[in-house]
Amino acid sequence: MAESPEHKFLSESAVRIMEEGSASRLYACMEAERSRYDYTCQLANGLRTIASGQTLWKNSRGVEKDIRTLLSASESDVLVYVARGTMSNRALLSEVVSDYRKTMPAEGLRKLRVFWVPESFNADRDHDRELVYELLKREITSDLLLSVVLGGLDKRDVAAFTSWCNGSGLHLAVLAHTARSGFGNFTHLAKAVGAGPAPAKQAVIMLSSAGFIKLDENARETGSIYRV
Repeated sequence: MAESPEHKFLSESAVRIMEEGSASRLYACMEAERSRYDYTCQLANGLRTIASGQTLWKNSRGVEKDIRTLLSASESDVLVYVARGTMSNRALLSEVVSDYRKTMPAEGLRKLRVFWVPESFNADRDHDRELVYELLKREITSDLLLSVVLGGLDKRDVAAFTSWCNGSGLHLAVLAHTARSGFGNFTHLAKAVGAGPAPAKQAVIMLSSAGFIKLDENARETGSIYRV
């Protein structure tokens, strides 16, 4: 089946975003091994592939094959799947992953990262390309596993976090909730993380002061005051 403009744009965007997100020149992302993957991210010396990726746009029946191919990449630290966000694709992916969960080690599935693209995306429209690229960039660059694999998070970040935050887990819970659901108000946050409003507020102040969260300039659109 011929590659659609949407498929090509999404694959090229994923490569570009991972290249820009890499904190080290040791990594090189490229379209490679096209018989197996749509793109890979490798150590520049070519000794090891750290990420493998597939893109799904037209052929919904390809979900099972794509996931099987990705999960066979045992050498990769992260498996990236960029897919058209139709209800049928989501349902089929859920079914396929559930089947694999019964038969394979959980470690392989933990590597899988799925990024959904609005099904109405049209690569021939400039506005669509800009919106989808920003959507992918926001989601890919905020993924913790990809940040670690691409060298964007290291032991200095962990040291900084543990220096500023106590060991109760509250700060980590607030950070995770903000990344997942955003921040609306202290009352809702406190309820979500199982703490009182005062400790939750203190955690937000600490995380903001340490630079782990910041005010979201698109708060009107996202509905969230802070973002990671």
